[in-house]
Amino acid sequence: MDDPKSRNFEESLENLRKAADLVQSGNCTLDEMVAAYREGIQAARDCLAMLDRTDQELLRLSEETEIMLKEGIHHDSGIDEVKEEPD
Repeated sequence: MDDPKSRNFEESLENLRKAADLVQSGNCTLDEMVAAYREGIQAARDCLAMLDRTDQELLRLSEETEIMLKEGIHHDSGIDEVKEEPD
């Protein structure tokens, strides 16, 4: 099995689906079913860890955006403010 840290969310989710399909199919030996169950549990853990990291990143970005909006966007943000010309 490949290193879980080298997989992305979609690959881990696909591994979880495959493991669940194999276990639910009943078309395998008990040893194969236990191995698939273990792989499925690990894939689920990997997915949850990736979702948690993503959630934390989105919360951080949201908080930063809220602060920027409250304080106004400053020149050091890399975004130039647009000033309206008087009529």
